Amino acid sequence: MNAHPVVASVVSVISATGGFFLAESGAVSMSASVWVSVASGIISLITSVMVLKVMVNRLDRDMQEWRKEMRDDLREIFGLLRDTSERVARLEGRE
Repeated sequence: MNAHPVVASVVSVISATGGFFLAESGAVSMSASVWVSVASGIISLITSVMVLKVMVNRLDRDMQEWRKEMRDDLREIFGLLRDTSERVARLEGRE
């Protein structure tokens, strides 16, 4: 999980740099090119953060589902062990 903020930062820097070079190609003035690169960086940073939030929420939901399934499986295993112990006790005449 530690690599995700780095990836978001790299994406925003690459996007800002690309926007800067596109703006520098001649169609707009210098101040407009700076604003284009800043806007591009902000948009890509917001997009990256939102993608990460969605991924984290999805992983959290999956983890909750897996925990529930694991609890159900452990309950079933415990019930099977209890039933097996009772049957063995009956067979041995200990009950």
